[in-house]
Amino acid sequence: MTAYVLRFCNNIKRNSPKLVNSLSCEEIQKAEETLIKIMQSEWPSEIREKYKDTIQFFEENGILKVQTRLILSQDPEDFTHPTVLPDHPLLERLVLHTHRSLMHTGVLTTLAQLREKFWIPKGRRVVKAILRQCIKCKRLTAGKVNPDPAPLPPDRIHRVAAFQITGADLAGPLSLRGGSKAWIVLFTCAVYRAVHLELVSSLSTESFMQALRRFWARRGRGSTVLIMVRTS
Repeated sequence: MTAYVLRFCNNIKRNSPKLVNSLSCEEIQKAEETLIKIMQSEWPSEIREKYKDTIQFFEENGILKVQTRLILSQDPEDFTHPTVLPDHPLLERLVLHTHRSLMHTGVLTTLAQLREKFWIPKGRRVVKAILRQCIKCKRLTAGKVNPDPAPLPPDRIHRVAAFQITGADLAGPLSLRGGSKAWIVLFTCAVYRAVHLELVSSLSTESFMQALRRFWARRGRGSTVLIMVRTS
């Protein structure tokens, strides 16, 4: 958008070439430099003085940059001489854009990408504060809802004999010798959590009723048997 505004300002000037095609690399670069100059012009000089003893600044084409100790390396010039980006609303837009282009990565990855070209004072703190505004990341990191546990049903708290109220379920199949299969019928006391196991050779109703009769013969006939109804 800034590049189009600068093109419009250029086109309304007299005796200037009228540009109507797609934006060129030079126009985009000029727009970026303009925004950087706006950000740096609003950086208070007293804050800049805090870094005077530890960081060496210099200006290039009116843009404040940092001279690092990597000037003899073969890295790109933007990395060895990063541009200073102070705290500014435009910085917030840049950080969020970088964060989204990297598929909503964390603070360290976003900051590492920005440091390829820019130097941000208190970068980690600034980027962390800005990324907290990302709506998608808020949804993913939102705290879980932990509802209060429901009260136990009456069948779980009555003081009755063991297996008076029983729940039944099946486990398996188990592979046996000869290629046959078997299933385990679990009878669980709803009050005392005692467990009784019976083995059946199929999932038929007849096999289950035989297991239930064996269970009653061993533990006594209870008052209630709870069975989970499944479609499979």
